[in-house]
Amino acid sequence: MIPVVPLIHLNDLPPLIDDSPWHLITEPTVWNFHKEAIEKIMGPCDPIIVATGDDCKTLSCVEDVLGKLIDRGLNRQHRIIAFGGGAICDFAAFVASVAMRGIEHVLIPSTLLAQVDAAHGGKTAVNLPQGKNLCGAFKWAKAIVIEDFFLDTLPECELRNGRAEVYKTALIAGKELLNDVLNSTGLNTTLLRKIASIKNDIVQKDPFEKNIRAYLNLGHTAGHAIEAQKQHNHGECVGMGIRYALRLGSLRGYLKDTTLINTTDKWLSDNSLPLDPLNFSREQFFIYMKADKKQEKKGLKWIFVEKAGEIITDNKVSREDHETVLDQLNW
Repeated sequence: MIPVVPLIHLNDLPPLIDDSPWHLITEPTVWNFHKEAIEKIMGPCDPIIVATGDDCKTLSCVEDVLGKLIDRGLNRQHRIIAFGGGAICDFAAFVASVAMRGIEHVLIPSTLLAQVDAAHGGKTAVNLPQGKNLCGAFKWAKAIVIEDFFLDTLPECELRNGRAEVYKTALIAGKELLNDVLNSTGLNTTLLRKIASIKNDIVQKDPFEKNIRAYLNLGHTAGHAIEAQKQHNHGECVGMGIRYALRLGSLRGYLKDTTLINTTDKWLSDNSLPLDPLNFSREQFFIYMKADKKQEKKGLKWIFVEKAGEIITDNKVSREDHETVLDQLNW
């Protein structure tokens, strides 16, 4: 049975962890910005500071942090609190999964992408020289803290990195949430929790991606093939991937609400997300898609929208279909 992971405020954290000793793992920039806010609620902290971003996601860093935890008297009643973006949440949750064969952890995601996507779903991992996230485990957090004020210190590029995931989740959820996103003048805790709750609900029903969890890959198949060309960040690529998937789904006869094509283009543009990739290579696009982890015996599984809230999958998309859509987009 997969646990329901509560979404809480920072103020709710002290009573949740009771009197159990805890260890905060974070990175320098996030800690410098938000040390005062954390210590106001949690009291004086002596965090374990690790490298920023994917630089922390190595087995050598895991060994280093585990050594520091042991030196601090770690036992199975202790808890780990991860505070940072998606990489920190991935890393610290993985440390929690292997420390003493598994101890409880809490996530405090500090970026938009982590708050609405990366911190949810129980996936933990570090990287290997052969590729990203190749060493990991499933481990669900005891709770996830969602607060919009953490986003106030983010640069615009980090906000762009998460906006497309907000829109993607709204498309999957249905018309009501999509309208909330389309009509929102900003990102507040209420909207962020709605988005996060959708992913949590899907993961609760399908934790190991046997069925509906695959819907969360909307926009990611084409998006990852664009991202691999190293011209755009993840969120920008997901946005372009959604544009691509809507048109491909329309060509395949799935898209019932064709107004979503123009609605999506306008929303992406209004939110400073690119519509077209820079220095795009069709040849590389097809090479990267062949290596996609969603590849099955029957073919690459594509996620298509029929209308907001109605999703369908298809693994019979032809090269000709792709060429047609690429021509439509002039990519």
